[in-house]
Amino acid sequence: MPLRALTFLAVAASAGAAVSDPAALPVETLQDSLLKSMQAGQAVSMMQRYRTLEPVIEKVFALPLVTRLAVGPDWATFSPDQQKAAIAAFTRFTIANYAHNFRDFDGQKFEIDDNVVPPGPSQCLKPKLEPQRRSTQLGLQDTHASIL
Repeated sequence: MPLRALTFLAVAASAGAAVSDPAALPVETLQDSLLKSMQAGQAVSMMQRYRTLEPVIEKVFALPLVTRLAVGPDWATFSPDQQKAAIAAFTRFTIANYAHNFRDFDGQKFEIDDNVVPPGPSQCLKPKLEPQRRSTQLGLQDTHASIL
């Protein structure tokens, strides 16, 4: 399900480690923003958090592509105005989801395994979100320097 994949990728965002592969740059950018959002906690309103995350999420995610894939074959039957409206709604939903889910900080950190598999036009990064007490391995595929 594309929405689950998108949410999964949000958690997979990472930047703490200096990763040598340029494919990690958008992941690091997102991770930095998410950590700042989490560290701000309840001192920042949901609207402020949304506005802070909005340009980052729009930059690092291929939201028009993700929207098209989430809609599926019916996308071809949408008028250009309907497609534009669907992308706008999905974008707002995605940003609001991140703003809501990354609002508390309890010592978590993000890391990316420096081993990118396989190197090439489509690369699979192996980020990890580490809560204060346990570690969770995550997977992320990066294509054309944007997060899918």
